[in-house]
Amino acid sequence: MKKLFVVVLALVAIGYGLWHLGLIGRAWGSDPCKLLTKQDAEAALGGAVDGPHTKAVKSWKSCGYRGQGDMESVTLNMEVRDPCADLTDIADPSIIRGGTQLSGIGDEAVASSMSFVNAIYVRKKNVCFYVIATDYDARRSPPIPAAQLRNLAQTAATRLP
Repeated sequence: MKKLFVVVLALVAIGYGLWHLGLIGRAWGSDPCKLLTKQDAEAALGGAVDGPHTKAVKSWKSCGYRGQGDMESVTLNMEVRDPCADLTDIADPSIIRGGTQLSGIGDEAVASSMSFVNAIYVRKKNVCFYVIATDYDARRSPPIPAAQLRNLAQTAATRLP
């Protein structure tokens, strides 16, 4: 009986490790560029984009695009954290408290806007992400309309299991 318990415990640990690494159980494969595609970015920025640019640091993975032509100063990024317990895992609590609560996107969502940056923070089950638009030349405030950013966040959330 003790041997069976040890075997079951080992299988659970292996399964959790494979799930945490994104090797099993994640339809989106733990790839943020499957949540925010190049086509999504092109539609939001109104033309061709440079990217995707990806990065992985500890429990974060990101996917980003940069506009071209008239929108060359605008970037659109998504960062994903999995697992995550609540939105304060991906943003400062003051941003979450001071943001606008949104319904219909994941299990919880908050929009935040500051001058030339607008963002939406989302939690769906145990995955958190944010999609953020930034205008580095400070010519557009907000960089893209709030409705477009909301659509991007909503689309990304529907791509999560």
